[in-house]
Amino acid sequence: MKQGCYYFLKNMSYKYFILIIICCLFETNLSFASEINLSRTKLIQLALHLEVAEKELQYDFSRIAILEMINTYEQEILRSQQSLTELQTNKVNFKTKDKAKKRAKIRGWQHATRNYLNTLDHFLFVMDSGVSIDFIISKQNKIIILVGEQPIIISGPNSGSDKQIEHNIVEQFCIIYDCREYFQKSDADNSLINTKPLYNEITGSWTIHSDLKAEFITSDNLIFKFSNIQERKKKELWAVGVAQELSLLLKQLKRAEQKGHIINWPTMKIHQLPLTDKAQKVMINDTEFIKSSLPLISKEQSLFTILKPRLKSDLKNNFEKNMDNHIIVNQADIYFKR
Repeated sequence: MKQGCYYFLKNMSYKYFILIIICCLFETNLSFASEINLSRTKLIQLALHLEVAEKELQYDFSRIAILEMINTYEQEILRSQQSLTELQTNKVNFKTKDKAKKRAKIRGWQHATRNYLNTLDHFLFVMDSGVSIDFIISKQNKIIILVGEQPIIISGPNSGSDKQIEHNIVEQFCIIYDCREYFQKSDADNSLINTKPLYNEITGSWTIHSDLKAEFITSDNLIFKFSNIQERKKKELWAVGVAQELSLLLKQLKRAEQKGHIINWPTMKIHQLPLTDKAQKVMINDTEFIKSSLPLISKEQSLFTILKPRLKSDLKNNFEKNMDNHIIVNQADIYFKR
């Protein structure tokens, strides 16, 4: 019997060995969409549906999740660096011996975290090369992504960051795809499933003129001028989607700026990444770029050129809304039909 078990383990593929280890650690239940219950988070509900979805959706979900983890850990490194600076400049009242221990602990954490970020960056590169992407969900509601044979547990550097990571993953995924079918209705919370995208922070209203020309004005003051009112609902979803993508890109640019990267607005452009279906890279200067998912804005460079002043203004004013700072997209039909 022992020899048989040894032979099985010896000849088992590494991928399934990892799966067994994970199952032991997390009591993994390979759930399907029918097992969704409302006590689970929005991220878990989404992941349960995507377990049996097309590979393209699984790829996009996994890539967004890893990018959000990278961004969150990088933010935490910045915060730890501030703590280190305070210790070094004697802004914190600790004994000299305690300060040395604290500094050593922070530096050790930073070193380990940077190594982990290098690993996550490598996973993104490997994903773009076409390896298989799978994920499983444990009974403890942990999502484990499998990039080829390598497991990654979706989590942040601390418990407080997990909820923000969850929000950002679902928000970004639901800009690309209509998520209404993925979430069950509940009396306590049905506001998140009636509109697309899931986190509907941006709304808008129509103005129809006597010549039947129409304008859709978003709640953050983007004005889309259409030549007619036909396909009004589709145009509305498209305009809100553009505004949402712009909002997410703004958050990413803010992160880049906080890390000390220089943003060169005149040369900023969006380029497609050739090995991926949904990803784009935004060149923030001549040599540096950020990865993002901008399926609507990236279709036409001239649309992005029109919208760039809004990004620059909002970033300069630290996200404060200025209703006088409106952006007009003339002949919006051209971009809507592309």
